[in-house]
Formats: sequence, structure tokens, C-alpha cells
Amino acid sequence: MLHNMEVAVVGAGGLLRAGIVSLLAGVTRRAYEAPDIETLHALSEDGAHFDLVLLELQLLSGRHAALIAQLRQMEPSCRIAVLGDTLDQAQLTACFAAGADGFLLKDISADTLIESLRLVALGQKVYPSSLAELFSGESAAMGEPGDLSQREREILRCLIDGDSNKRIANRLNITEATVKVHLKSVLRKTHTANRTQAAIWALERGMPRTGDEDRGGEVFESKLPAARV
Repeated sequence: MLHNMEVAVVGAGGLLRAGIVSLLAGVTRRAYEAPDIETLHALSEDGAHFDLVLLELQLLSGRHAALIAQLRQMEPSCRIAVLGDTLDQAQLTACFAAGADGFLLKDISADTLIESLRLVALGQKVYPSSLAELFSGESAAMGEPGDLSQREREILRCLIDGDSNKRIANRLNITEATVKVHLKSVLRKTHTANRTQAAIWALERGMPRTGDEDRGGEVFESKLPAARV
């Protein structure tokens, strides 16, 4: 779905903004960038259309409701994800109360960012998995890759690749019914609601894609620039 969408990245950090736009240009129909909401509004008046807006938290400056409402007025049906430096419960709550669809952190990997935006594009609320850990006080609440069986880890790597159940069955030489059984166990152990959230969970914990293992287990995780503005 993301590849059919036009996305705007709004943030004062030029290097970070340009890096994200460059990344999204390869997985979306078109990616725009703007240093502030006023510039984005000018792009809209010139005919630009945005299906999804990734907005830097710092630009909200305590005016979450007003600025997110301004975005909604420009593009009533657009999805809005906020990009913050750290997990702040008050800021996160304010963003969702104002109508945001997602809250992401700048230190996530490029793959995790794309998967998170795909989830937002599908209409689901997205927030850092560490939020659950914050509420529970224990990282064990979200499980760890070591808690999974070898087959479940293989299933997760296929989910990271975006494989369907049929594709997973063919790759692992098992039936689709068996895939469904393993997938149900994966969702239970990772405390996730669907296959996309499970893929994000795996990426956040450094689990390799299927192709990474062909390089002798070496995993390269592309990090977005973490520059502050």
C-alpha cells in the first residue's frame, strides 16, 4: 500500500529530513520534504497531495491539537505519524489525543521506519514497542528472539521479507496450515497483534532478513541520521 502513496516529511533538521525523503523515495509514489507546516501548506496550494505526513515532534511546540488539525484541514484523509527524539508519555498522549496515527522514534532503523509507516498506511495506530516495557517495567514483557523456536524465527524472517503464508509455506517446505499455527505462536510470544507488528518487533531486535544469513550471519542494520534540530 505504501508504494501507492505520496508522503511528506516535515522537519527542521535538514540532514535528517533529506535522509528520510531519500529512503522513502524508493518505496512510495512520491516523497516531499518541508522544513515547517507553512511550507507544506504552500506545496499543497501548488497542487501537491499527501496521503501520509511524517512530522517532527519539535515542530509541534506544545500546539499538537492546532497543528495536527491544520494538517487535517489540508488533507482530511491523510495519515499522520510523529517522529520524536525520545519516548515521552506526555508528548505521545498529546499527539494521539490530537489525532496522530503513529508515534515513532528517530533511533529506529530504516527497515523499521518503513514497516511502521506501512502499518500507519493500513490505518493502525503505531507506537514504540518500548512503551509496553515502560508500562510493565520489564523488557521481558515483550519477549526476546531467544524465546522463539528455530521454526518460529524462520517464520519471522519471512514476515520481515513481506512474504504471504503461501510464499512462506513454499520457502520452508511446509503446509499453509502449519504456517498459520506457527504464526499464531509467534504473535502470542511477541505480544503483537498482526504479522506487520511482528516484523517490526523482529527488526527492532536486530533479527536478520532471510538474505542476511547468506552473508555468514552478518547483519547490517541501516540507521537513520539521529541529528537533533
